[in-house]
Amino acid sequence: MKNLKLFVLFFLVLGAFGTGVKAQNMSFGKNRVQYQDFDWRFIQSKHFDVYYYGEKNYELAEFAAQSVESAYRQLEKDFDHEIVHRIPLIIYDSHNDFSQTNVVTLPTSAEGIGGVTDKMKNRMTVPFDGDYGDFRRTLHHELVHAVFNDMFYGGNIQSIIRNNIQLVFPLWFEEGLAEYMALGWDTNTDMFIRDAVINGYLPPIPQLSGYYAYRGGQSVWNYIAEEYGREKIAEILNRISTSRSVEFGFQEALGLTIEELNDRWEQALKERYFPEVAERENAKTLATLMTKRGDYGTYNTSPSISPQGDRIAFITNKRGYFDVIVISALNGRKLKTVVRGEDDPAFEELNILNPNLTWSPDGQKLALSTKSKGRDDIAIIDYRTGEIEKIKFDKLDAIGSVAWSPDGRKLAFDGNDGPYQDIFVYDLVSKELTNVTGDFFTDQQPEWGENSDVIYFASSRGDKLDLHTFKTDFQLLSDSSIYTSDIYRVDLNSNKLERITTTPLWNEKQPGYTRTGNLIFNSDENGIQNIYEYDFETGTSAPITNFQAGVSQLSVSADGSRIAFSAINEGYLDIFLLKTPFARKKDEPLTLNYWAQRRLREPQSERVPATEIAKEMYASGIINGKEREQKEEEERKSQPDYVSTDFEETGEVDFRNYVFSEEVVQDTTITLENEYIFEPDDNVTDDGRYVPRPYRLKFTTDVAYSPSVVASTYGTYAFTQFIISDLLGDHQLAIGTNFQTDLRNSDYTLQYGYMKNRLNFFASYFHNSRQYQTFGGDLLRFRTYGGGVNFQYPLDKFRRIDFGMTYIGLIRDYDVFNSTYGLFSYYSTEVSASNLKSSFLYPTLSFTKDATLPGFITPRGGTRYSINFSGSPGLGVDSPQFASAMADFRHYFNLGYNYSIAVRASGGYSLGRDSQTYFLGGMMGWINYRWSNNSIPFERLADTFFTLPAMPLRGHEYNAIYGDKYGLINAEFRFPLFAALVPGAIPLFPLYNITGAAFIDVGTAWGQNIDYGFADQSGEQVVNPASLDFRIAEKTTYTDPNQLYEYSTIDGDILIGAGFGLRTIVFGLPFRYDVAWPYGRDGFIREPVHYFSIGIDF
Repeated sequence: MKNLKLFVLFFLVLGAFGTGVKAQNMSFGKNRVQYQDFDWRFIQSKHFDVYYYGEKNYELAEFAAQSVESAYRQLEKDFDHEIVHRIPLIIYDSHNDFSQTNVVTLPTSAEGIGGVTDKMKNRMTVPFDGDYGDFRRTLHHELVHAVFNDMFYGGNIQSIIRNNIQLVFPLWFEEGLAEYMALGWDTNTDMFIRDAVINGYLPPIPQLSGYYAYRGGQSVWNYIAEEYGREKIAEILNRISTSRSVEFGFQEALGLTIEELNDRWEQALKERYFPEVAERENAKTLATLMTKRGDYGTYNTSPSISPQGDRIAFITNKRGYFDVIVISALNGRKLKTVVRGEDDPAFEELNILNPNLTWSPDGQKLALSTKSKGRDDIAIIDYRTGEIEKIKFDKLDAIGSVAWSPDGRKLAFDGNDGPYQDIFVYDLVSKELTNVTGDFFTDQQPEWGENSDVIYFASSRGDKLDLHTFKTDFQLLSDSSIYTSDIYRVDLNSNKLERITTTPLWNEKQPGYTRTGNLIFNSDENGIQNIYEYDFETGTSAPITNFQAGVSQLSVSADGSRIAFSAINEGYLDIFLLKTPFARKKDEPLTLNYWAQRRLREPQSERVPATEIAKEMYASGIINGKEREQKEEEERKSQPDYVSTDFEETGEVDFRNYVFSEEVVQDTTITLENEYIFEPDDNVTDDGRYVPRPYRLKFTTDVAYSPSVVASTYGTYAFTQFIISDLLGDHQLAIGTNFQTDLRNSDYTLQYGYMKNRLNFFASYFHNSRQYQTFGGDLLRFRTYGGGVNFQYPLDKFRRIDFGMTYIGLIRDYDVFNSTYGLFSYYSTEVSASNLKSSFLYPTLSFTKDATLPGFITPRGGTRYSINFSGSPGLGVDSPQFASAMADFRHYFNLGYNYSIAVRASGGYSLGRDSQTYFLGGMMGWINYRWSNNSIPFERLADTFFTLPAMPLRGHEYNAIYGDKYGLINAEFRFPLFAALVPGAIPLFPLYNITGAAFIDVGTAWGQNIDYGFADQSGEQVVNPASLDFRIAEKTTYTDPNQLYEYSTIDGDILIGAGFGLRTIVFGLPFRYDVAWPYGRDGFIREPVHYFSIGIDF
């Protein structure tokens, strides 16, 4: 056995062969599963290419095209900007399908994401949630981002890189403006801002983040438009465009710094909302708070009171995930957890945004809609036994609210099939599914009426009372009713539909019905969502509540004695119980708040001009390009300020026939509009419908990056990265190189990924080259090259199987600079001065499960584990022969408030003629690293690839102990350090992001003799034997027989270290500092080891 010294070990194991090191860190993360094979096609409007799938979604694409065209017409004026690139829009007919997208990377829990616009290719990706009014709003919102990208960043990330654009908009600025443009003002935002102002937790403008970046940012822009006029928005944007500074843009346009604007904004909000305290009722004084702080989560929703009124089921995030729990309606005591959601494949999502729980009439079962394996279904849970029955509907794309009939035989629910959002009834006995409404309108939130043949529901259909009549040829955007909802009643026997409320200016939702014949619903008539009762005799409604914060969702007991409802409460969403509600009915209408008064005097077309523009644009259907051009020219000529342009008379230069140089064309800071890209050929049929076209695979550049030419000790090279993909992200190709004149000295990689189907496929080729000079003057070049294929099959969101087969070649090229000493002669002459070559096959197979709860940097709850098998069959040149198994198990105990305990157990076992070596000590990414004096086995060149670190084991140096078997246990207590003390971001050093950790690491390796390479005073070689002796390791010092040198070794096999550390993000990198003390047989050793490292903990 030959031994290489420290510098050789460092270069070979850590420098040259990072692929081997990478194998130790198991690849965790939840899966994006492509359950469906999407048949993509697209239509073209003037400015947009709208992509959709399936013939049934054509009308959804048509609605989307009309919505974004009318929204763009509004933004042209509001932003004083015309786009210069066509914008792609990708739509999905449900959130289930949206979660399978390859276009953008979504977080593991994407239920609350309504759409995404990426800067990579300026693609808008939006799912249809069943509500056409909200779908139009989301499209408008995402279009603001797309126009921003075109206006400030050149329309793609490549322009940002090429032109070194460093302008970054605060989240509140861009998201708030997008919400304001799409909504103006609305009841939901008014509710959140009102509660934040009255309770004193609304952050100042620079610190608006999270959900309040949307709501608070919308409020800021609403204040600017009200105070300075809507035209100020374009001025602010133009000032920012020229100065490339957000702060300067506000100062120039408004004459105010952001701090000064913040003071005026906050004062205006206080003057608006503080009087509400005296005029309204506080929910905590009239109703009983059932979710006391600390006992339940921060987000408690979907309350459903049992028919007997003794229990309340609701959804809560107390555990970090959303679960369904049941509490006592008498004292709020938790009775049972019915469903543990989000970390269970059967309950991946619980549809938290809609009222989604219903009791059986006898109170013995609960039903709700859930997401599992890419589809929505209905789960029926036996309250006593916990037994679960799943009801699946293959033809439905999504399911919303569920209601159980009084006779217990039927379930009513709202769901969508492509563009149709309807009310359905499922017969539990006959297993038949009936579409009750069957039209193009948004029908939601069913509730059974006086018997099992009557259903009440909310709808945006206006006066359209004929069921199964208004199909996809109906122009929804021409009818203002899609922006409001009313309560309707349908008789299942006669299929007769009756409109209960008629309120074109506000919304009625969430009907509830009692056995005593009382109909209640949620209405924002006075600008705040309150509970109302409908009088069937007079046809009028009267308020039951006059809450300050409002009501989000509600449920009434069968006898009408109690109403459970959710409401915003000092920034949290809590559950309340209102007793004897009908005794509280008001005799007079509620006073209108600021928003309700504004809504009366300000039409929808003034708040959101796009809604009126859509009516005008499509009153006579869709027109083709030539007809549109003629119509737009007529509109321009009809304007009072129209002036005909004659270039010869005015002396202006007509650039329309000029040809520009390549330098000008490539400079994306110069806007050159190609007018023909906005006039697509043959995009409209003779009868005024968009022409559907099949999706065409076309690759475009994501990133082409070659920043500089670098001179090194062994050549001059330019590092280049080139990434291309198709529009949908199904095909991805990446090329990277630091190309030099000699290919043998170059690094280059080629990777292709195919992710269109459930089985993901990856192919790659790589070549790496590193050169080093020994202390003896010898020049070494180590090259790694090869290629492989990998397959990834996700079983569900949490579990997957990975298989790979890689061919790897290793070459050591040797050149003698100092022929006197030869290779490594400064230390040893054991290695012959010659070139070495090795090649082998490396198959891998792994199973991974990840059901963890994401935290700031690392998970804060749940479990993840992975089992990996790999080996080398001994085929190739000087090929090793071995088989190895590795396992890694991690569990995270969520203690709440960002405190957690993380526990990890990992191990490896290798056997065969050339078993792998695992070395322990230190941690990955250790910057100020230290190595032990241990040598490491090195029989053949391939050993450098298969020698792997097992980390972290703090308190010890790299390679403190090694073997072909190892076991490692880590435990950490993680806690926020400054988050509670520092209220906001500190720009240079983000203390608010610092977390602390206290840890203990215990590990061992065995199976190989560790020959320390020297003899003790008695002349015997000092060796740590291969067998496991289960003794705590400690350092032992030896003196050679001549007493000239001292050597330190490890005696014993069990390494222990403990200490504490800090974690934060610095310049986008996860930075760690740890200090650890090794534990010996006499306790902790005084001298600690300090670790500065970059990386993420387990």
